[in-house]
Formats: sequence, C-alpha cells, structure tokens
Amino acid sequence: MITSLVSESNLLKNNTSDMTQQLKEQELSHSSDHITQAISEISTVTHTLE
Repeated sequence: MITSLVSESNLLKNNTSDMTQQLKEQELSHSSDHITQAISEISTVTHTLE
C-alpha cells in the first residue's frame, strides 16, 4: 500500500516537472516570437527613416 503510494507520488512529481519544463519552453518560444516581431518592426522603421 505505502509502496504504491510512494511510486504514484513519484510519477506525479515527474509529470509535474515535465509539464513545468514544457510550459517554460513554450513561454521562451513565445517571448522569442515577440522579440523577432519587434526586431522586424524596428528594421522597418529604420528603413523608412533612411
């Protein structure tokens, strides 16, 4: 009984850390999309000014 609880708890911990990792990666790629967008807008403005 206790052993199965422990192993179940370990599974939950692993799943949670996997999900956390995936969320972090999604946030990072989302941020880099915003950065890329901003850079392209800046270069557009720069070209317009030249």
